[in-house]
Amino acid sequence: SFLATPTIMDHPFQTTHSCLPVTALQTLRLAHNLLLFSAQGSFLSVIDVESGETLSCQRVFASSTIHGVACDYSPAHPTSRPLLIWGASSICFVRLHLDEQRLLPCRSYSRPCQKPIIRGLEIGETINAPDWILDASFACDASSTDVQACLVTEIGRAHV
Repeated sequence: SFLATPTIMDHPFQTTHSCLPVTALQTLRLAHNLLLFSAQGSFLSVIDVESGETLSCQRVFASSTIHGVACDYSPAHPTSRPLLIWGASSICFVRLHLDEQRLLPCRSYSRPCQKPIIRGLEIGETINAPDWILDASFACDASSTDVQACLVTEIGRAHV
């Protein structure tokens, strides 16, 4: 019998989190860290990929399952990153608050790295779309300071 270690681009798989079923995944690269947003039902976990540590876990929706997570990658938000969370016909804006003044040193795979301090997830009000949301993304508008999103629903497009 032959047992092989599965790899992607010569990097072995490793278990960093095991709460199933996972209903949505998204990553966010910070300066020295990679964060994984993992949704299980109506809960969203923030996981430090390097250490596998769960930094935060909060309920987003009262009853809807999270089907998608989008991150705003704009450098205009250095200490709080907007997230867009949707499931069924529910959508909400979430802010991931970081304390980048208090980065902690850590060691990972024998190279130095920085560990972010997650101050929390600020979950906004849930908005109900007229139909199921199939996909969503942030609307980039340099002329506006508002956080806006575009949605694709089963009956058409929407702008929130």
